[in-house]
Amino acid sequence: MNDTLMPQRSLWRFSLRELLLLMLAAAAFVAWGILLYERSQRFHPSSLFEFAPYWREDIQIALSEIGENRSSTLPFAVTSADGPSAHRSESYSFPLAVASSDAFLKAFRSRMRQRLASAGYKILGEAAGNAGASQVTVMSYRLGARVGAVHICKLKNGNDQESVVITMHEEGAWRGSFGVGVSAGS
Repeated sequence: MNDTLMPQRSLWRFSLRELLLLMLAAAAFVAWGILLYERSQRFHPSSLFEFAPYWREDIQIALSEIGENRSSTLPFAVTSADGPSAHRSESYSFPLAVASSDAFLKAFRSRMRQRLASAGYKILGEAAGNAGASQVTVMSYRLGARVGAVHICKLKNGNDQESVVITMHEEGAWRGSFGVGVSAGS
């Protein structure tokens, strides 16, 4: 029997493959910890999302651009929810001639694009659809670590009464981005 003793390998000697596997495991663990930390933080919406008087001024300007002058008071209701994301719905109801309806929506969408662009938001996409007297437009945007979407729903209430419902949703971009789409039917 020829027993040759193998020299003991030092604890600090390892192959390049072992080092790369150790680095991969450490990076995965750190990334998982960062993700857990980010998800546990309360979401703070952007300044545009927090802006009051909301979209009322833009609606009034869009109405004046198409020749529909309104008083400075435009009745509205607002609902909101906060948490890991932020959600706000604004409902406005005002008289609007049927002939002015499409022009109003076009002017209001233009005001909304201008307002998002002037605040530094990047518009990611836009989709629109209609079903009879109802029209819907969705715009998605990004600002730094936030993504969001604005939904504009215009509904006919009566003979010459329109309702506009504007919904904003914003969340941290680590969840991904918004794809926009509209389905309409009757």
